Amino acid sequence: APTIPAWQAAFGNFIPFAVLTYGVNQSVAWAIGGFAIRFYMKDVLGLDGATMGRLTTAAGLPWNMKPFMGMLSDGIAFCGYHRRSYIVVAAAGGFASYILLGTLALPAAALVVVMVVINLSVSTTDVIVDGKAAELSREVPKHASDLQSLFWGVSAIFGLASSSLKGALVEWFSPQKVLLSMTACSVSLLLPALWGWMPEERLPEARCCRAKLDQFRKHPSVSAVAVLMTVVSTCLSSVQVLVSNTQARAIITLLCAAAVAAQSYRALNQITPHLGRTALFIFLRQCLQGGLG
Repeated sequence: APTIPAWQAAFGNFIPFAVLTYGVNQSVAWAIGGFAIRFYMKDVLGLDGATMGRLTTAAGLPWNMKPFMGMLSDGIAFCGYHRRSYIVVAAAGGFASYILLGTLALPAAALVVVMVVINLSVSTTDVIVDGKAAELSREVPKHASDLQSLFWGVSAIFGLASSSLKGALVEWFSPQKVLLSMTACSVSLLLPALWGWMPEERLPEARCCRAKLDQFRKHPSVSAVAVLMTVVSTCLSSVQVLVSNTQARAIITLLCAAAVAAQSYRALNQITPHLGRTALFIFLRQCLQGGLG
């Protein structure tokens, strides 16, 4: 009989599920799908560059909600599961969103909602799989580096392939056909989640939902930061869509950034001053040092 690698025996079906998450759902669907959405907005909806930028920025809301979503999945079991149910809902949302984009010319407001759902689908599975990977790494520390190397390697390989193909795919087919094909990426997570590839035991006393708020009470200041980031991100996303004045958007953005920076520093400084200063430095660097992406 063929010998099974030790790390595969230790992590089981989580390995292929994580490969699908980082490789297919992120590096393929998010990269190729995001690229196709730009041409969907330009060619199908006829939007200008400034409007496209505003809508894309607004739709990035779920990525700033990751800390809150992680705490939510840890604290509230949905249908008896802390992880599996959230992934099923997220993958189903991504599937439905790609169907809508692939078949309809949506108005701008509806497009933002659909893009938010797509980003929520990717970011939710990302934070849950990250959390499970950290948990398994603590249980089997000698293979923790193997696990991380595998994930980063898969992400790099699939990302390189996606970057090479996305332009040609949109050119050969229409943006909507490419978006419609991205439903396969959502299905690649939906079915394995239903099959139980995400290792998790159902809570026996939970028929539907079970709340466990200890995670929120354990570090109230950190929980407050997660909630604040979610509220601020929602506010900024709404501003991008509803406020047309550039100066007003800039002022609101600066005020929100200052509030998040101050509260994050205050919360993390209570854990250790070094952590607070490091977080503040990273936050300010990301704000002040513009990127090309």
